[in-house]
Amino acid sequence: RAVGWSGGGFVGALEGHSHHVNSACVTPNGEYAVTGSYDKTARIWRLADGEHVRTLEGHSNSVTSVYVTPDGKHVVTGSEDRTARVWRLDDGAHVRTLEGH
Repeated sequence: RAVGWSGGGFVGALEGHSHHVNSACVTPNGEYAVTGSYDKTARIWRLADGEHVRTLEGHSNSVTSVYVTPDGKHVVTGSEDRTARVWRLDDGAHVRTLEGH
């Protein structure tokens, strides 16, 4: 569960993760939030209405960090599985895995 804001106003709880959320990031344009969780996923949320947009799945352990690139095109997730994964924000496609972290 995460909490969302849009335009300075409270959107509400962003519900969907099955375990604790431990990382969150907002896109540079303020349109989306990305959350990372102990449930091994990251989720993308539209802040205007709090709607869940998509789930990023592929890590084999907790997602401990999320980052959105300055151009707003990619999400980077870090995990206790010792990988970082790069995803496209617009469609959630997995771009690459960086190992050994």
